[in-house]
Amino acid sequence: MGIGRRKFLKLFGAVIATAATNPLQAVIINDDLYINRTLGLAYKKPLGWHFLSLESFADIKEKQQLLDSDTTEILKTGDDPIAIISQYPESSGITFSPSITIYVENFELLEGENLQQLVSTLSETYSKALVDYQFIESPKAILVSDCEAAEYVSTFIHQQEGKEALCRHKSIVIVRDSQMYTVNVFDYPELGRTIDEEYLEFKDAFKLV
Repeated sequence: MGIGRRKFLKLFGAVIATAATNPLQAVIINDDLYINRTLGLAYKKPLGWHFLSLESFADIKEKQQLLDSDTTEILKTGDDPIAIISQYPESSGITFSPSITIYVENFELLEGENLQQLVSTLSETYSKALVDYQFIESPKAILVSDCEAAEYVSTFIHQQEGKEALCRHKSIVIVRDSQMYTVNVFDYPELGRTIDEEYLEFKDAFKLV
């Protein structure tokens, strides 16, 4: 499913035409707008937020303290996200910055498999790597860009560079055709760094062909 190529081009065609330096350019970033033509994906980052480099993300991932388990090693060596967005710039020195990561991977639901039930198994997986990981809102069915999706909220203790903070993790998982799109949103309510409004705006602006 998805919004369809005609509607996608109607929404983003002007930006693609004016911002692309060549007609075959796959990824276009224009101010707050990110368009990936290969994946048929577009979104608008929250106003004033910053795109983070994959090199910086790798450094952060390496510094995060995780539980010692086989699951941790799998998560550490997994695919990098296609995009990382942070509320604060890399130069701010802030350890616990609200952020958004987006992953795309090849995946197909098996016959009779339910997306919400599949996502529910993540609690057991992540609890082997993240401190005090737990669902606070179980996976529920929603629509994102006219695609069936599962949305859930969890919390865990984020430990990094000798510091720790309670992290709230909102996630949306979409399976479309033979690909899985995962949007992870992290904030820190006990530090006063909550992004409820930004999350709703981002979810509404996230589009798939």
